[in-house]
Amino acid sequence: MRIEGWEGRLASYLNASKDLTFEWGKTDCALWAATWVRSCTGEDFLFHWTGKYKTERGAATLMRKRGFQSVADIADAALPVIPVRLAKRGDLVLHPVDGCLGIGNGVKSHFLSLKGHTLVDTLACSKAWRV
Repeated sequence: MRIEGWEGRLASYLNASKDLTFEWGKTDCALWAATWVRSCTGEDFLFHWTGKYKTERGAATLMRKRGFQSVADIADAALPVIPVRLAKRGDLVLHPVDGCLGIGNGVKSHFLSLKGHTLVDTLACSKAWRV
């Protein structure tokens, strides 16, 4: 359940993210999305991941050791899957090309990827999860 005032937190979080640089194990898409979930709900999915890897290869190895093949698998285990067309502001979404996690914000969704902070049409996303 989302905490009171999550809407303002979302605006602040996305605004602050525009200057973030992607860094494996610190500000990669999965940790960035999980930080939002913690801010919005108080649920901490970061504990078992933060500081446990520093490279893409390290992230992939850790995911496989924990039984996941992708960041979408991790989100599937933590949050309810919903149709993309029902995604609301603050829900998580999957980038249609890069396969990274992002945060829905209405018509557009925000992503922090190797390309930096980018926007994609929410309805173009390939999967969504209710936060």
